Amino acid sequence: MFPIKKIPALAAVALLAALSMLQVAYPVSNLTVPLSSVSLYSNGYGFFERGISTNLPIGRQDLQIMNFTQSAISDSISISDSGADILSYRFFSRLVNHTDSAKRLASTFELLNSSIGSTVALSTASGAMSGTLVWASPDSVGLQTSNGVSIVRLETVTEMSLSPGAYQVDDNTTTQSTEHGLAFSEQSKSQDHNIDISYLASSSWSAHYRIYLSPDSSSGKTDLQAWSTINNNAGEDWKGVSMSVIVGSPKMASGYMPSYGSYDYFANNKALSGVAAAPSVSSGYLVELISGQYKYTLAEPVTLASGDSATYPLFTKSLDYQREYLWDTNRGSQTEKVLRVKNDQDSPLASGVYRVYDGGVFAGEDSVQFTGRGAEAEIFYAYMPEMQVKKDTATSTVQNGNARVTTYNVTLFADNKGETPVNLKIRDYMDYGDKVEFVSGTPTPAIDNNLLTWRVDVPSGKNTTVSYTYTVTNYINQPIKY
Repeated sequence: MFPIKKIPALAAVALLAALSMLQVAYPVSNLTVPLSSVSLYSNGYGFFERGISTNLPIGRQDLQIMNFTQSAISDSISISDSGADILSYRFFSRLVNHTDSAKRLASTFELLNSSIGSTVALSTASGAMSGTLVWASPDSVGLQTSNGVSIVRLETVTEMSLSPGAYQVDDNTTTQSTEHGLAFSEQSKSQDHNIDISYLASSSWSAHYRIYLSPDSSSGKTDLQAWSTINNNAGEDWKGVSMSVIVGSPKMASGYMPSYGSYDYFANNKALSGVAAAPSVSSGYLVELISGQYKYTLAEPVTLASGDSATYPLFTKSLDYQREYLWDTNRGSQTEKVLRVKNDQDSPLASGVYRVYDGGVFAGEDSVQFTGRGAEAEIFYAYMPEMQVKKDTATSTVQNGNARVTTYNVTLFADNKGETPVNLKIRDYMDYGDKVEFVSGTPTPAIDNNLLTWRVDVPSGKNTTVSYTYTVTNYINQPIKY
């Protein structure tokens, strides 16, 4: 006999409980939790919120939400239920078979098959015959007559009479589709439940701006109109959701892939003509400062199908501007038209494309980065081919002990081939080194560290020259002698 070991009472109870749990199959209930609000950030992600008030039985509940946002980041999902403790959640995806039935007229072969065992009369080129149909193939039939079984090829039959049968047949087609969703389990403690779900998912918005100038004005007030283009790439339709766009980019873990918009992304749907002043638009919104980020909530709910985009006005502001003609040597050998716009409104301006309309005509555009409150946006919106520029640099180097001194003699040349005089702003940069010293210049520039700035008048058909000298000293370590 084998020895019998006694199982401790607590262990036995735990084992029975575990076995009972394995045998219980809880019913799964479908739950509809509508999307209520979406807040989109500047880095290609959105914060989504869903909610519902419902009644559920007390006890274990397994619930599933069909067609849940496909792009949701799993570990960002937060589920709360006022009447239950959340046990777990997971995404699911499964193949589902669909069978479609339709009626159609039976083929000749199908009619013959349904008439096997009944009397059939045939008219052929060699005469009429009848008998019991004992078999049929796509090209021949067999009739049982008093003389035995006769094989008749269907191509010789000109007419046949069959017993009444099914002249229509069912045509069943089976297809497969994938259904997906979010499933979660909870321990319900009451019948009243307020269920809220929030999560991060991919979706994007971009800002673009329109500036309307009076022709030939060099400074003053301008209408800056801000628009937001919202892209629903979350993988589900939005129906009447509260929509907010946020000027800010929260940091995301390295495992995620933010989608920053390129210039082409921001600048799609270009408008090549305009009006002299900003058009009147309905742009009601609520702006809030939340944790250092500005949140614009549109006044009207947004309905947008998956994969679609729509553009909404944000605001129209009157801001100070100054128009300049600039040659920045770091940007190449070309002169550009530049608009400097002071952001003196209460909130920052998100990165985006600025389009400039001058006297009702599209004048150019530029992609500008984030502009904070009180900061200035510099918009390079057009080239000036009539202002031809060139930079020449001559260098010489001497060694003085461990100091290597390089002298730079720089000439900046501007030639105005246009029909109007130009007040040209020139920006040039001294090279870096251990010690950089400006020596002299004609005319004398404004100096800000290594940046040199001049303003010069260039009459029509004339040219002007700026020259200056500076030195860069680099110290070379001497080897240590032992």
